Amino acid sequence: MNILKYLTTKKPKQTKNLCAMKIFGKIYTVVLSIMLLNYPQVYAQEISPKTLKKIKATEIRLDENNGDGVFIARGKKSKKWGMFQAWSQNDVTQMIPMQYDSIDFFGFNAELTGVWNSGKVGIYTSPWSFDEDASQTIPCLYDDYKIFNVERTVYDGMGHYKKYITYVAVKKDNRWAWIDWITGELKTDFIVDLKNEKMPYPDFEQKTMM
Repeated sequence: MNILKYLTTKKPKQTKNLCAMKIFGKIYTVVLSIMLLNYPQVYAQEISPKTLKKIKATEIRLDENNGDGVFIARGKKSKKWGMFQAWSQNDVTQMIPMQYDSIDFFGFNAELTGVWNSGKVGIYTSPWSFDEDASQTIPCLYDDYKIFNVERTVYDGMGHYKKYITYVAVKKDNRWAWIDWITGELKTDFIVDLKNEKMPYPDFEQKTMM
């Protein structure tokens, strides 16, 4: 049936409005779906040979999970990897310098990620969370790391409330320990075997501001 004819056919006012809303809703859903499917591709197309030349890189790898223009690039001279975000060919921002053998992409809304050198991992904080203060806060000394979202009671000056706080555990010699990912200070000994047990509830306050 012709949509225009269907909408203009005499019907009770409420019925006509309801039909129009349903049709508009379906059209909007289709258009939005197409936009979301193409969203990561827009940024992939922008990372061109011109962009590689601008950042002096020979190789890139896209963050295809988030689709937000983030990619890691291997430096032409250093042969090390760094992280960047490209919104266009002329708008490329460095997030992590080209100093690492490999870099883990940031998770969704994550405050930190892992950076690797010589098979050891350190922690680098997110520019989205810390702006120009983002930096490597834990040196590349550990065998692995895990991020935990721990529910804690916090006080904001007006009252107490529940909030999930990011905590990090690091691995050494097959044992795990809590570490303050802002200061790099180990908070426990390496005593936990995560294959057979869980990390104990952290008994220290993890600051999230640098």
